[in-house]
Amino acid sequence: MATLDNRLTPEQIRQRRINRKGINLTILLIGENGIGKKTFMNTLCNSTVFEEDSYGLGGDLSIQTKSVTVTEPDSIPIQLRINYTVNFGSKLENSDNAEFINQFIEKEYKSILDEEVRINRNPRREDNRIHVALYFVKPTGKGLNEFDIQVMKKIGEKVNVIPLLAKSDTLTESEVELNKRLIFKSIQDNNIEIYNFEDDEDEFRLIQDRLPFGIIGSNQVRHGKHVRSYPWGDVVIEDSGCDFGLFKNILFGSHLQDFKDNTIHKKYEIYRSEMLSSRSNSRDIY
Repeated sequence: MATLDNRLTPEQIRQRRINRKGINLTILLIGENGIGKKTFMNTLCNSTVFEEDSYGLGGDLSIQTKSVTVTEPDSIPIQLRINYTVNFGSKLENSDNAEFINQFIEKEYKSILDEEVRINRNPRREDNRIHVALYFVKPTGKGLNEFDIQVMKKIGEKVNVIPLLAKSDTLTESEVELNKRLIFKSIQDNNIEIYNFEDDEDEFRLIQDRLPFGIIGSNQVRHGKHVRSYPWGDVVIEDSGCDFGLFKNILFGSHLQDFKDNTIHKKYEIYRSEMLSSRSNSRDIY
């Protein structure tokens, strides 16, 4: 039978419980097949979350899910739930993709709301609300295309969207800056709602200027670090000049709780208020 160590303070006991259970984080990866979603997650989690695979041509859009525990030295384990798109934007006609993803996000909100209004709630019910949507943008030198605008605009009210500049290792430094500037201009010009780092404390406000984050991924590991090989040599991703290290610290460290709080207390509350108001109005009609 386990006994409680009376030498521990209440804070130490609480911390021990957190360390044992870990922190839950749910994310959604949005991007076309082959853009690097799975490789990036392997690099980010420093483990083989996804095996290398190949995608067929076409097929209907779907969202699949995988769970992994992310452990870093001297850090609380993160129970990471990864939702990711398959066959996103793969057809000639993709106008329904935005609504499909929006419904996936809302499904988790509806599940929580339905539980809240029950007389007898299930205290062990899982909360799978999506805390962050990582939107992988292909570097084209032209900003966002109409399809990206449609999708990001649709889901921006429901989830914390963070745009990522995919495959930034294929670009020169000036090309990276050009793509970042044009993508961010498209976001502003089209009033797309993304997570706003400018609302943070002074030390974090400059993060907004780095959006979209330029990222690189690799499944090749040497001496505990991810390496990407080129004809002219190798690049250690963790030590490279891209935004990988910054973004990892933001997602798994400095802003993890902020993403969760913004989802629960802002995004979900707006949805909840709208749904309850709609249900009330429907009853009034009858």
